[in-house]
Amino acid sequence: APKRRRGVKSSSKPITGKIKSDDFTAAIAEIQKDSYVSSQQVADILVSTMQQAYLEWSYPGLFKDKDSTDPAKELIKCEVDFSNSFSKFCIYDIKTVTDEDDIVDDAYQISLEDALEINPKAKLGDTIKIKFDVTKLDKTYVRRVKQLFQSKLKEASKTAILSVYQDKIGELIEGTITRIEPDNSSYEVNFGKAQGFLKRNNKLSSDRFVVGDKVLVHLSDVSDKSNPPSLVISRTSKEFVEKLVRLNRT
Repeated sequence: APKRRRGVKSSSKPITGKIKSDDFTAAIAEIQKDSYVSSQQVADILVSTMQQAYLEWSYPGLFKDKDSTDPAKELIKCEVDFSNSFSKFCIYDIKTVTDEDDIVDDAYQISLEDALEINPKAKLGDTIKIKFDVTKLDKTYVRRVKQLFQSKLKEASKTAILSVYQDKIGELIEGTITRIEPDNSSYEVNFGKAQGFLKRNNKLSSDRFVVGDKVLVHLSDVSDKSNPPSLVISRTSKEFVEKLVRLNRT
């Protein structure tokens, strides 16, 4: 089969790969605090999005087509590495050292002759990392990284928040009234990273709250149909009364 050369890498305003490490680590910590996602998970999400964005940027006809069944899609790989101090990052194309006559696609294969110029110890069958010149990246790449990162972080945050509140199902939790229906028939209650609603059938007839009030409720379930997750709460359930009585006795 003839060799296929994929992708056109255009140049734009240079991206050096250098990072302000203090700002970077501070941003990771802030994201962790706001999303319930661990700093390691945040870093992993960033690396995976940078890798995906790079493949889409390098081979748009292949990786942007979600319905593509081209087997090369599973064979073309890259790697993003951050320095231990988070002061810079590098991107590498990952290729398999292949006999020149057997090369089908140089997007994931490299001849032994070319591989030896990169690593004098390379041999057929080895996987070799080829450093990419990140100054060739442009705003399209940066924009795609941002889009992917926000999307993946949102889903990871939702999963983390679900896990936190699912562990509290059956317990009494405290929230803050953030919105009230004009006829007082429903209260929106905020719990930090999730929210719930006290509706007519799950609030006491004597309940009268104003925005900003703290309210104690029983958490009976967590719904993952919204993002952030919605909590199923009550102040009229048997469990709420029992736990409230028990709480007042202690």
